[in-house]
Amino acid sequence: MPSYGGPLSAYSDPAGALASPWRRLAAIIIDWVILGIVGWLITLPFGQVVEVTGPNGDQRISWHAGSFVANLLVTILTLAYFTILHGKFGQTVGKMALRTRVVRADGGGAISYGAALLRIVVMYVLWAICCVGGIVDSVWLLGDHRRQTLHDKAAKTVVVRADTDAPNPYGHR
Repeated sequence: MPSYGGPLSAYSDPAGALASPWRRLAAIIIDWVILGIVGWLITLPFGQVVEVTGPNGDQRISWHAGSFVANLLVTILTLAYFTILHGKFGQTVGKMALRTRVVRADGGGAISYGAALLRIVVMYVLWAICCVGGIVDSVWLLGDHRRQTLHDKAAKTVVVRADTDAPNPYGHR
């Protein structure tokens, strides 16, 4: 750590250099496009919202029961996608495409499935706070010397470049 008032040095991680914010953004866009298509295919047959007009002409909106189950399934699938892929490989499909990887902040080792689940749950909760929490979470890495988002800080992880010549902490899984 630099001395007080001194310049910040780049965070050095045994697993490789930190991923740029642009790589992280592109990777999450790929993941959300994939999950969006899958979610759309799952919820499409059920419809999202049914609008019902009352006898006095007033309108109310009610959820279709099948839609609730479909949305719950999509949420579980999303949590499983990030938890399993991050826990097993340290990479989602988007991170694989952009050659980035999630590792422990304290040495660059593989993260646990619990840490992977914590990352996505914190991200979900922050986005649920009127999207403001999610925006703050996403932008946080721009001012952080370790390029950590709030969900990275909660799970004690960093995202690094997964160069082919760098050691893979997930190789044993």
